[in-house]
Amino acid sequence: MLRPAVLILCALLLAGCGGALEPVIPTAPPTPTPGPTATPAPASPLPRITAPPPSPTRDPALDLVTPTPLLGFVPTPALAAPATQANSAAITLVRVEYFTADPTTATTGSVITLFWGVQGVDTATIYRVEANGERRQAWAVPRTGSLQVVIRETTDGIARFLLVAGTASQQLEIPAGCTEAWFFEPAAPTCPDGPPLVGTAAQQSFERGLLVWFGASRTIYALFEDKATPAWSAFPDEFVDGQPESDPSLQPPEGKLQPVRGFGRLWRTNPEVRRRLGWASGPEQPFDGALQLSGGAVFLRLRDGGVAELAANGETWGRR
Repeated sequence: MLRPAVLILCALLLAGCGGALEPVIPTAPPTPTPGPTATPAPASPLPRITAPPPSPTRDPALDLVTPTPLLGFVPTPALAAPATQANSAAITLVRVEYFTADPTTATTGSVITLFWGVQGVDTATIYRVEANGERRQAWAVPRTGSLQVVIRETTDGIARFLLVAGTASQQLEIPAGCTEAWFFEPAAPTCPDGPPLVGTAAQQSFERGLLVWFGASRTIYALFEDKATPAWSAFPDEFVDGQPESDPSLQPPEGKLQPVRGFGRLWRTNPEVRRRLGWASGPEQPFDGALQLSGGAVFLRLRDGGVAELAANGETWGRR
């Protein structure tokens, strides 16, 4: 497109040359109407990697809060259970620190000293315990200290003591043998009251039992076998030399005998003994005897070497 100044110049030149031509009046070119401007599409930004926001710290107590439902019922979670005894024990520990004795071995009738110490309580209890676990004598004691006790006779030769402090306990076992030995084996389960007595003895058999004379104590033991009570009895030997040894008016049946001397005097003067024993079935025979006592019981050696165990109070008797 020619510019307006050029067009005017050309028109002047033509007028000078011909004069017949009509002047050309230039018309201003139309102003172009601007069209819509295209907006460039924004460039797609590169993706950005963003770290997730930290999870908010949750108060555990909020877990116990239940929102109010719009409809219906929402159960509330149960509260936490109270601390158990184990947790309480972790705070206040109850235990036995030590429980011992001096000396650590003993004999029946001797005295020992118990020592103890506990933690977590102010007082404790010490029990004397039997072999079957039964608690006997008891002492209330402070948390630490010492106590003198006498060793009693036991059925198995072991003295037992139990220290109890709250929920804690400890047992102490002390070998406690007999101070005196038995004259026979196997030994009795109890301890003898003292050493055995030994000396001359005599024995005679009867229809329903026997009589045993022990010279060291001048005692006659009547052992009955008729299953009546008492099962045995002890009598002093009252025979004195010069007294009648028998009663000629008493005639025994064939094969039987009338006892003489000390046995005869007891048998003739005590109708109960004579009735329960009956006639003698053999002669009186001497032997080396032995006798030992234990809490009212009598252990008596017999002529055949066996031992008769006579229970306290005449309740029973038998051969060991």
